[in-house]
Amino acid sequence: MRSRILVPIVLAVATMSLVAPVRANRPLSRVHINAQRSGSSVRFGSPSIVDPVHAYGEPDYRISPLDGTAYASGPWGTGTQRSVWNRSTDGGRTFLAMHNPPIQSSSESATTIAGPGGGDTEISIDNTGKVYYADLAALASLKMATWENSRCEDGCPSDTLQTQTIANPPQNINGYDRQWFALWDPEDPQAVRDATGYTGPFPVNYLLFAEALAGTSCASGSCESASYSTDGLTYSDSTMSYDMQNDGPLVIEQSTGTVIEGISVDSLNDVGVAILTRDPANPDDPALKNSRIVKVADLPGDMTDRALFPVPALDNAGNLYLVWVTRSDQLSKDNPKAWQIWYAWSKKSSNWTDWSRPIKLSSAPSNTNVMPWATAGANGRLAVVWYGTDDQSHNPSTEGAHQEWNVYLNVVTNAASTSPNLHQQRVTRHPMHYGTVCLEGTGCIAVQGNRNLADFFEVTTDPRTGQIVIVYDDTSNDITQTVANGQQVGDSAADHKGAPIVTVALQNGGVGLLGRTIHGAPRGGTKMRDRKDDAAWDPIYGADNVPQLDLRNAKIKRMKKSFRIKLKVGQLSDFSTALGTTGSA
Repeated sequence: MRSRILVPIVLAVATMSLVAPVRANRPLSRVHINAQRSGSSVRFGSPSIVDPVHAYGEPDYRISPLDGTAYASGPWGTGTQRSVWNRSTDGGRTFLAMHNPPIQSSSESATTIAGPGGGDTEISIDNTGKVYYADLAALASLKMATWENSRCEDGCPSDTLQTQTIANPPQNINGYDRQWFALWDPEDPQAVRDATGYTGPFPVNYLLFAEALAGTSCASGSCESASYSTDGLTYSDSTMSYDMQNDGPLVIEQSTGTVIEGISVDSLNDVGVAILTRDPANPDDPALKNSRIVKVADLPGDMTDRALFPVPALDNAGNLYLVWVTRSDQLSKDNPKAWQIWYAWSKKSSNWTDWSRPIKLSSAPSNTNVMPWATAGANGRLAVVWYGTDDQSHNPSTEGAHQEWNVYLNVVTNAASTSPNLHQQRVTRHPMHYGTVCLEGTGCIAVQGNRNLADFFEVTTDPRTGQIVIVYDDTSNDITQTVANGQQVGDSAADHKGAPIVTVALQNGGVGLLGRTIHGAPRGGTKMRDRKDDAAWDPIYGADNVPQLDLRNAKIKRMKKSFRIKLKVGQLSDFSTALGTTGSA
């Protein structure tokens, strides 16, 4: 959750990067847009709830290239010093909470992970299925973790979850905010070594973060720093820093190890990219040392990109995309460029310095829009999501009118060309949020705006199939906190209605981002099957089936005034095994 507090104290450091001069984009020829606003061939199944107990905003989502295991995470609050990390082994249909150590009884927590946390989270996964995790603690430290899910030769589980807190006194003073990962783990390491001359280790997990609290190492007082790890737990000191005004997520070009971040360059009134590279004079060193800052676009009028991040995406052909939103003091009914989603693209052959003109992605009924995110697949295939409402008459951050918000998707083909094909569609079947979406950061404490969605949601690509997967928050439950005297708080500066339930929409039809047809679970039905003999007491670590906990299938039937639900269980005749296993005997 972005909450930067900057004090502009300039510190001199020896690790400042070499920053190339800012270069404005050179617009390419006029764009001819082929827009298809409905009837897209991309379809989605019934959404899955990640965690019905632990509500959290701004969910991350990553899919293992090894076996498709999916991981979601998000902040549970500085007050709890705990963030939530969930895992799915059935393609994103059901999830379980990660924890350490293993659970021994029903009185133990299923979400505890040793160390501080509760703030921004981030995930990356290498080609062996190893998971890298980061959790921000009160803007002062980062908890790092790794998860390796393997099996012994005789089939016994040998799962390990390790944690370590970054202890770097100088940086702990400067502070951390909104960390981002980029994992360098090419499918053919030797080919990359032959092409680049790199002789250092693989994989390398790059970490970028904003210096947040006291002094920074950049003259502007708004500074991004880079670090790296080869084991996921121990990270280097900062290897470079550079000025920026807004920092977005990262992508990495696997054939070279070039890291690219979406940023604001001179002010919040522009968008651009930071292109980060190693020092070729030290081929065994994976550290990022140099940055080239490229301005992609100046925003219209007094508009900014603070609704929220400029987001890059990189397709398999090396085409780079940047997606952003134009926040304005004007309403979308008064200015058609206000509160809209845009993208631009650049070819690898230009070293991502020549950029197209901005292309508008959003259109009615998605009239006012926030929080874009993007992912790319095969050459020219791009998917962009955002939260959108048909309301045009209210500032979405501060003026509540019970606006209905939905998840929108635009699948773009031929995206890196002057004739892109746009396919906008609504993903959610019903509104996933009502009212304001506060964009004031920690300033939301002082206004009535609702920040339960936090700062973003994500769309990602299944690296094995090209399936589009969207993870978002659904606050339409409109849950209201009840205080000691029995009164409900409602929307106020201290609390806001609607618990953010993390939800996943899985593409189940149409062409995916790798150009192949996607098949998935049906959109609806009256029954659901489950694998048998998979009911371990602690399924994160255990493997032994407990028959009394093994749900085989579920059926639902509509009665005259009610529903009848039937659950088939592996065994109900003897509960002694279940009671003993769960520590409840």
